[in-house]
Amino acid sequence: MKKLKLFTSALLASAMLSACGGGNEPTASTENISTADINQTSESSAEATETESKQEDLSISEQKIWEQDGISVTVTGISTDGLMGPELNLLLENNSDKDITVQAHYTAINGYMVSSTMSSDIAAGKKANDSLTFSQTDLEQNGINTIANIEFSLHIFDPESYDTLYDSELIKLNTNLAEGFTQPSDDSGEILYDENAIKIVYKGVNSDNSIFGPEVVLYIENNSEQTITVQSRDTSVNGFMVEPSLSSEITPGNKAISGMTFMSSDLEENNITEFETIETSFHIFNENYDTIVDTEPITITIK
Repeated sequence: MKKLKLFTSALLASAMLSACGGGNEPTASTENISTADINQTSESSAEATETESKQEDLSISEQKIWEQDGISVTVTGISTDGLMGPELNLLLENNSDKDITVQAHYTAINGYMVSSTMSSDIAAGKKANDSLTFSQTDLEQNGINTIANIEFSLHIFDPESYDTLYDSELIKLNTNLAEGFTQPSDDSGEILYDENAIKIVYKGVNSDNSIFGPEVVLYIENNSEQTITVQSRDTSVNGFMVEPSLSSEITPGNKAISGMTFMSSDLEENNITEFETIETSFHIFNENYDTIVDTEPITITIK
């Protein structure tokens, strides 16, 4: 049995969110924000100590969460001392006659989308212990200090042909800290879009947390009944066309803190040293790639 951990996408996401930018990166003069500004809560030292104590006591009941055609997935525990972040421990059993690969998609903690990593190969007739790792960087950015609610889906495919075998429904789990817990949320800022049960709010510009370039930080809330992806289109900075990176997936009823990342090289080519105005439109579509909306151009003035 070969177990494979795919950390590439998580490392890229972590780098974009957490690494320090170079000294030549353009900055916004008055709306630069730090990770602390993005976070939804500001705990006192006493509260932080209490939270750390609670996390040390974090646990989850052992439970079978998915089973079909001889393949099953069982939660066996949860730990907070993983290298990349907290880990949900899983027992993966393959009693089918096919080799399989099991991955997790659409991960959310306490109602906020977070990056996660898991990719486990299980030969026919074998089993494996593996872990679904939640990005510590994403947890911190979203102000998540207590893991109460966990949500994800399973994607199971043939490792040779990559043909999809199963895609589970969203699986929702509660830890021992879930009872009575409410994740604080902050949707303050400039509302850029608020239709179709989807809200996008401009939170500011973050020049400190990405090695690729500054980010326009967005709060995205999906109160619709379908999973959505939000992307940017036809974006300009100070009148110059650029191609930022933004592709944020949000499952129904959940939220995301997402960065529209501008490459420093693009800004340098256009001699942009400060953000004055940003114009963009949002392309929002569902799981079937059906367009929900292509917004009209939206202008953000950096004060």
